Amino acid sequence: MMNIRNKQNLLLTLAFVNFTFIIKAQQIDKLTVPENGITMRFDQILDTISVTNQGPWDYSKIQPTGSYEMSVLPVKESKNAADYPKATHVLKSENGEFFWDYGKDGWYALGKVTDNVEVTYEPGLQIFSYPFDNTLKQSKDIKTTHFFVPSKTEEPWQDKIEVEGVNFSSLALPDGEKYSDVLLVRGKRTTVQGPHSILGVTLKLEEYFEQFWLGAYPLPIMENYYVISNGTKLEFKRTLFLSKKAMNTFGTPPTKIVMYPNPADNIVYLSDKTELVLVYDNKGSLVLKCSETDRIDISKIENGFYTVKLSNGMYQCTQKLFKY
Repeated sequence: MMNIRNKQNLLLTLAFVNFTFIIKAQQIDKLTVPENGITMRFDQILDTISVTNQGPWDYSKIQPTGSYEMSVLPVKESKNAADYPKATHVLKSENGEFFWDYGKDGWYALGKVTDNVEVTYEPGLQIFSYPFDNTLKQSKDIKTTHFFVPSKTEEPWQDKIEVEGVNFSSLALPDGEKYSDVLLVRGKRTTVQGPHSILGVTLKLEEYFEQFWLGAYPLPIMENYYVISNGTKLEFKRTLFLSKKAMNTFGTPPTKIVMYPNPADNIVYLSDKTELVLVYDNKGSLVLKCSETDRIDISKIENGFYTVKLSNGMYQCTQKLFKY
């Protein structure tokens, strides 16, 4: 019969083994962009919300007041690509173009083009190093010059980013979707523009953010964000929540066959029994095929983005699937 001391030692050993396993499993190995890019749609409120360090995080009762869309595309899709030779991708939004390198060792900012500013970073400002998890703590900075569009002058520019991982837990969004093993990251980005060559003024912007990352998504699935200028003035605040519609931006949205959950890690269910299911990776190679089924077992394919073609007689549709 096991005595009390041995029982305690066994429990401590099991707890340590379990903790070690979780830490190893819960990490973001690399941010991934499909070969032809991705457009992600977000629900939006023009406000910030309370985010606790400990999950689960539940924002299902929030009522969005708008939407916002961002596209991460191959850099060749930008007319400014020649000015950013080290960039692999460009993010396009209503705020301008932002040039990034989703590299092998990390995610780098390489500059941006907006209505007011054009700036190029050499060799780049690392935002995250791979892999990253709740132990992440990183601070990077760069000094360069920027082209201030209105006055057509070149002026000093400083950019510093500080990020740290906080915790893993589940996340519920306003559209009703729930995600597990989501990583919360807090950060601050500080840019100093100037002094202005004519007016002599310096603009300091401090951007504070709380981001929730899932798997290999190239953008956070939720972001709490606000901006302060020169240490006192609140310039902007916003929170974005990934929308259900985000994964159907590559082809014809389904009208008869519903595929869920998405993202998924094991089994994907279909709303109707489907005659033919074809799953392709981001290189266009067929990785999975099944027929006469109402579910897809994706447990044996690698994590990442996939194109799923569903066929029922005359009806066909194409959807994007994310395996994590």
